[in-house]
Amino acid sequence: EQLHQRILQVLGAVTDSLDRDFDRHLTILQTLATSAALQSEDWPKFYEDAKAGLQGRGYLVLLDASGRQVINTYVPYGQAPPFTGDPETIRRMAESKRPVVSNLFTSLVVKKPVFNVSIPILRDGQLRFVMSLGLFPDDLVSLLAAQKLDPRWVLAIWDERGVILARSRDNDRYLGTTLPEKLRVPVGEDAVVRTTNLDGDEVLYAVARSPVSGWGVGVNVPAAFLEQRLQGLWWLLGQSRSWPLALAC
Repeated sequence: EQLHQRILQVLGAVTDSLDRDFDRHLTILQTLATSAALQSEDWPKFYEDAKAGLQGRGYLVLLDASGRQVINTYVPYGQAPPFTGDPETIRRMAESKRPVVSNLFTSLVVKKPVFNVSIPILRDGQLRFVMSLGLFPDDLVSLLAAQKLDPRWVLAIWDERGVILARSRDNDRYLGTTLPEKLRVPVGEDAVVRTTNLDGDEVLYAVARSPVSGWGVGVNVPAAFLEQRLQGLWWLLGQSRSWPLALAC
């Protein structure tokens, strides 16, 4: 029961840390959205404002409603690709007009897997621009490492399609692969199940869903870890039962 509670505690901590990061990214974007240069569509000035405001935390992409890139701070001003590599976010935002956390995709400028945290810029209630913070999966690996767990614990984060964005073990091997359905569907609130993980190990496993992004988070620990602890407890119990006999002798 203690191990089950510890698994759920770690699961909650990872999910909360992930959502706090998303909230910070959204705050940065919402602050930049108040820029006078953005309101007046002074793009060279807004490019400089965005570069200064990010301070190295990812890169900013501004798209118009058709998906055309207006600004991309990953490259010098005026050298942004014609269109976005993340058209799904444009589609979702046109429907909802709400912030969107994208799935993993390959950036046209970075040439590597990235994800976007995006907000809509509306004019007269209509979508005029989409402003995105481009971010790297390596940041998510650091978030998992910050839990400072025994190496036998394995943590993972995946997007809404089930594509793995970060894993605490063998991340390079699994980044961009699709997690099997059985490992990404929550079986119930506060549920810990016994199953087999990606490494083929029998594990105790729990899944949660990020309320902000819709991404999944999974935590597993080898079932052998529990069995070792139980064997230790049985040994201690056996020793405690033998003490009275030893004293009597």
